[in-house]
Amino acid sequence: QERTGAGLWYNPMVAMSTRRFPDRHMKYGVVSVRDLEDDLLHWRHIYAAGRLHKPVLHMRPLDESSPLRPALQTNLMSALCFALLQLPEQFNELELYMHIAGLSYLGDPRMQLLGEPPAKVHNLVAPHVGAFRALYSPPLGLLGSLV
Repeated sequence: QERTGAGLWYNPMVAMSTRRFPDRHMKYGVVSVRDLEDDLLHWRHIYAAGRLHKPVLHMRPLDESSPLRPALQTNLMSALCFALLQLPEQFNELELYMHIAGLSYLGDPRMQLLGEPPAKVHNLVAPHVGAFRALYSPPLGLLGSLV
């Protein structure tokens, strides 16, 4: 996995049935710390970094001393700044989060060749605006203190 593609092994269809959700599936990725940090800071592949522009469940929460924490924060701030530079002068919260969530799909051929539904990004963001708000409140607060 470290020598090919984005250095990430991804399993997209893991059955995770529960009594409440008998047909639920999850997806997960495995990546080395070195490759993850590189993608978060430099967007060389923007594969792991792009997935982490969106709210995710960390299987093992990061503690405050984790060496990845600054790289994760930099990735969010970079996505936020990129989106703000691309958006018009006036926009709403949903448009901001949709722009951020759409960054990792900009070069994805599936989006051009109709392999993905046209409303994919909207469908990812609209039901989870609260989670996006929680994820981007810290970098938005930091930006607000700078302007």
